[in-house]
Amino acid sequence: MKRGLFILMIILMMFVSACKTVTITEGDLEEITSEATYESSESFFLFGLIGEVHVYLPQQCPKGVFQVQTGMSFVDGLLSTVTLFIYTPKTVRLWCK
Repeated sequence: MKRGLFILMIILMMFVSACKTVTITEGDLEEITSEATYESSESFFLFGLIGEVHVYLPQQCPKGVFQVQTGMSFVDGLLSTVTLFIYTPKTVRLWCK
């Protein structure tokens, strides 16, 4: 009984930890769907409340940034669920001009 309840809780947590993405694009242009120039998985903890990331944009994109995207991929969500949201990675993507 306890094992079945534990498995059910893990499955429910996977559905609750939906993949989420925030995209910031320069100007009125639409979102880019091509490959990102820079991509990095960053570590956060306790539901993503602890931790911060600083990406030095002039180093990654000397001519400027066209689009920035942060989000939780499927793998990030899976890792979060397995660790009961103690470890909550997020992926950062940049598209340069």
